[in-house]
Amino acid sequence: MKNMHTVRVRVPVSVAQVLKHEPCLISLAVEGFYDRDVDSMKFAARMERFLPRGKEEELVTVSVRMSRAMYAQLVRQTFRAPKVYPAAPPPGEREAFFEAELGMKIACGFEMMYQQSKRDGVEGKGRTWEAFRKSLEEVGYFQGLLPGSSEYQRLLQSAEEYYMNTSLHSRESELMSAPVRRIDEVLALPHSVDDFKGHDVPPSDDDSWLDNGEEELDSALLERTDEFDPSNIAKSMKAFVNTLSSYKGAEAPDDRNREVDLDVDQFIKDMESIMRCPGETANSNVEEGSSSDLDFDDSDESDMDESGEDNKDDMDAFMRSYSDVLNEQLKSTTLHRSFVRAKEQIPKKDEGTSAATEDMDEDFSPVDVDVNLVKSFLDSFSSQQGLPGPASNLLGLMGVQFPQDANKKGK
Repeated sequence: MKNMHTVRVRVPVSVAQVLKHEPCLISLAVEGFYDRDVDSMKFAARMERFLPRGKEEELVTVSVRMSRAMYAQLVRQTFRAPKVYPAAPPPGEREAFFEAELGMKIACGFEMMYQQSKRDGVEGKGRTWEAFRKSLEEVGYFQGLLPGSSEYQRLLQSAEEYYMNTSLHSRESELMSAPVRRIDEVLALPHSVDDFKGHDVPPSDDDSWLDNGEEELDSALLERTDEFDPSNIAKSMKAFVNTLSSYKGAEAPDDRNREVDLDVDQFIKDMESIMRCPGETANSNVEEGSSSDLDFDDSDESDMDESGEDNKDDMDAFMRSYSDVLNEQLKSTTLHRSFVRAKEQIPKKDEGTSAATEDMDEDFSPVDVDVNLVKSFLDSFSSQQGLPGPASNLLGLMGVQFPQDANKKGK
């Protein structure tokens, strides 16, 4: 089949025995390897089930058939062999080294999958438990409590105790333990290294499709990507900042090309209500015609107007003082030189300007926010060196695609 790939690998005898009797388990092994976390990595560090003799375990060559997606997941992942694993051939022996390295990843995947399934089978908290817990959230069982709080943990523990006594738990536990039971049955059968020697193992399939497929994918993506425009970064970021957010985070706009609709009048009113001093009352924003429990005469209103003007003057004075102090503290740093200013985008007309005048112009020339934003994103993207990172991930959510570095691409 076109989407399948056969490859020669060198694996421990226990792994070869499992693949001989249950070749379909390779999918669970690859999944265990690819989805590994800190806890499952501890299982691979010990290799208690599939390397009972540690480094003394002899490796055998077998042929494994898997999907192309699984093969790519194994090959494209960098993974260091555990200390207990038998030494691989030197990298100079390319074919033997590749077979041993790929077999090591498969063996570690089997170990992580086996131990994780064994633990999950005892707990019986797989997809059924997650569905059960989600249903409790939907009916308001957790009463809107924050996860991790003491009361939330108490309710969660009660729900777990109830779940453990249901038939759902027993069925889930049996299902999750099925791979473990089958592996134990296979490894209980008589087997040795001699069972896998003296057999002709077919050569590995050509995997040039791995690189060709990447080029085809990049080409298809470029066809669907408009010509790169740096101004899109600033526009997209402004739209992103103006979207609704909460303590859970912010979401990228559904329509990434939609213009942001800002009600300026309402925004000013909201800012005035926020900046109001504690002495002011909220009734100053009550619309005409609305009722209020408090009555004011003309003298009260005039006093409030004078008080409001005084508060505004005090606030302006505070902001000027605060800005002066902040600028004074930043003078001794080089932070102000790290920003691109508006005047740097315009050619100088008078080259004879004195240094003192230039310094004064620099102090008062505005910072070009859009240019600084684009420059920061480009610097961050360049430092990623082609790997996933915050710049590419964030801009990807907003539909902005960075072009490939022509210099690096040619290397």
